Amino acid sequence: MACKGKYDVIVMGTGPGGSACAGILAKGGARTLILEKNPRIGGGCSYYEKDGFHICVGTHILARCGKGPIGKALHRLGIPGAVRFPPVRYMTRFKGLGMDLRIPTWHRDQLSFYLELFRQLDIPLSELPSFLKLFGRLLFLPEKKVSEWDDRTVEEFILAHTRHPKIFHFLVISIGAYFVVPFYDASAGEAIWCSRRMARDRSSGLPAEGTVSIPRAFTKSAETDGAELLIRSRVKKIHVQGGKVKGVELTDGRSFESRAVVSTTTAADTLRLVGARNFPSEYAERVRSTRISMTSLQAKIAVDRPLFQEGGLLGHGYLDPKQDIAGLSIDDARQMFKDFETGKIPKMMGFFCSVPTNYDPGLAPSGRQLLSVCTAGAQPSVQSEASETQWSESMLQGFFNYFPETQDHVMWIDTLGPKYISNWVGKTDGPVIGTAQVPGQVAEKRLPHRTPVRGLYLAGDNSAGRGIGVELACGSGMDCADTILSDLNHHLL
Repeated sequence: MACKGKYDVIVMGTGPGGSACAGILAKGGARTLILEKNPRIGGGCSYYEKDGFHICVGTHILARCGKGPIGKALHRLGIPGAVRFPPVRYMTRFKGLGMDLRIPTWHRDQLSFYLELFRQLDIPLSELPSFLKLFGRLLFLPEKKVSEWDDRTVEEFILAHTRHPKIFHFLVISIGAYFVVPFYDASAGEAIWCSRRMARDRSSGLPAEGTVSIPRAFTKSAETDGAELLIRSRVKKIHVQGGKVKGVELTDGRSFESRAVVSTTTAADTLRLVGARNFPSEYAERVRSTRISMTSLQAKIAVDRPLFQEGGLLGHGYLDPKQDIAGLSIDDARQMFKDFETGKIPKMMGFFCSVPTNYDPGLAPSGRQLLSVCTAGAQPSVQSEASETQWSESMLQGFFNYFPETQDHVMWIDTLGPKYISNWVGKTDGPVIGTAQVPGQVAEKRLPHRTPVRGLYLAGDNSAGRGIGVELACGSGMDCADTILSDLNHHLL
């Protein structure tokens, strides 16, 4: 089998992690080949087009935009203005639990927001001290104390302060959107770390020209610095000889030699591409036992007029709008996630909707608006009692219940199920986050970039780092590139 060219590094995938990694590697002088299995770059940040709409494959709101890892990567690549992040005044609108609340982006609106939150949550005065302590610790806990919560759950954190059902549900849905794992599994330390930085930076949003503008800027920078990019190039096997990476083989028969390979798929998928026999048994077992996040179900809704001003919409409540929330309990939240995990349509549902056209109206024809709705879902390997169509109908029913002004203005709806997402991003079971942010899998306990196979590295949302989604992957990609450049400079590859 003929081998094409010899590279220092092959990067698999052009999502935010792979593209950031490739950009830094090429800037550092490494001969870099970037492989993308799809016809378009971007991974979960990629897109498709329909009737003049530019539609992102994923449903995103970036936690810190230019002030987080994305901005850092752009500066390191010398292209700080290559991606624009237009502002909106209100980051999110929360509706449900008897509430209708706008969550502001700007600092000057914060005091009024917390006063309105307290009023709409209908908190008894006796709960006020606990309420203030909870939010104070969530936003201002000293950095050295955050790690003490890494191996404790969001549920433990909330219950250490309050058992008020509405406060509990509001936080569970707000924080659940970060990591797409149940609150009884999510790391409290990770949630606190992310919340503090979001509150400090107040720069959540989306880029102009869609989220693909981020990996597009990174890959363009990499190509400018000499990297090669091949699309429609799916890796079939990562070749290893004598405990060292030799290169990759593609499904079309092409092979490429390299001193190092960066995998941005899940650790378990990487194990299969390499072959478990090439790893120490302890490492292989660790990979097999690594938890991934839940997947997502999405609906892309085109509407014939602008209906919302906020960057995103967050909804939560009973699917039956006649259900009285007076009997709301903490157990209702637990049952909702248990149903999600086991493939059962729950009686309550939380969903998130980004409104990308509020950041860039050019993503839709003039006078139109695009909504991207998603909810958590069971992994495709879970035997669900309902079809994807039934799940989609339930999610849309909940969305229209809480935002009824949408229904009469719908032009069309595209639904993207877990199997589609899994196939596009190339991760078995389609997790939103490749290594779930649960106790034992955050901060220094995440899988490291280096693997026991010399020259094989992990990057993206499956290894190292902290953060939310795209930003976690981007930060991990940069750190992985720095690790590889150091190894190259010290002749370890």
